[in-house]
Amino acid sequence: MSDLSKLIKGELIRLYKYKILIVGIIVSLLWVLIIGLSDKESIEGIIPMLIFMDAGMMSILLIAASFYLEKQEGSIKSLLIAPVKLLDILISKVIAALILSLISTTLVLLSAILIHNTTVNIILLYLYVIITVVSHISIGLVITLYSKDFGSMIGLYAAFAFISLIPSIFYTIEIIPESFSTVLLISPSHAGQMLLNSAFKTVDVLIIIISILYLIIIPSLLYPLVIYKKFKKYAIEG
Repeated sequence: MSDLSKLIKGELIRLYKYKILIVGIIVSLLWVLIIGLSDKESIEGIIPMLIFMDAGMMSILLIAASFYLEKQEGSIKSLLIAPVKLLDILISKVIAALILSLISTTLVLLSAILIHNTTVNIILLYLYVIITVVSHISIGLVITLYSKDFGSMIGLYAAFAFISLIPSIFYTIEIIPESFSTVLLISPSHAGQMLLNSAFKTVDVLIIIISILYLIIIPSLLYPLVIYKKFKKYAIEG
């Protein structure tokens, strides 16, 4: 087994140990309950948002919680003296969080298909979930690594969620007209929402292209230029 696969396995074990995996599944089951109690007409329009909330926004909270619990335990320092690359440690955390998000997506998707016979392009959905989650995890890591403590992280997360989610919510419930959709793509969350929407219904091709490029550019810049350097300092300080 390679060092990276061992690290991923260790991260998944830690997610279970810290009850983060369980919390993530419980939240997903809450969405499943909502889907089950709702009629097909009222729920189909918001299923992509439920998937986004579960896979995108929850991934930020869960990876932040993992970081702070790990810091209390001091396990980062123990990894530093092991014969593994710091980059592999960071990659394993991202992949573990992504796996958790894909599990959540699968639970919500299966309930939508089995209960309401929802039509969806499954391949595109999972591709867009991966793009959205990796992008939002990068944002979550920046928020986490630049927060002084868990309380300040929650404050920054709440501010990000408010700024990025409110436009998407208003757009979904048609308070903001569809003509503003391209402008709203300045929000990474709205870009992710549009990608997930396109797996369930027709979305303008230009919006899909812009969203994909935007959500790929964000982590492509944040991971090498910001996150890796800050994570290295964070790991040394323990």
